[in-house]
Amino acid sequence: MNSQLKSRPWMRTVLLAAGVYNLVWGAFTVLAPQTSLNLLGL
Repeated sequence: MNSQLKSRPWMRTVLLAAGVYNLVWGAFTVLAPQTSLNLLGL
């Protein structure tokens, strides 16, 4: 099976943005858990 998937040009941008968002939010919640909980209203 030798099929190659063609990705759309916008997919790279969206996936990179999602990755950066996840890294920033994850770091924020680890470094300041109480602040993130207050922002969420918990």
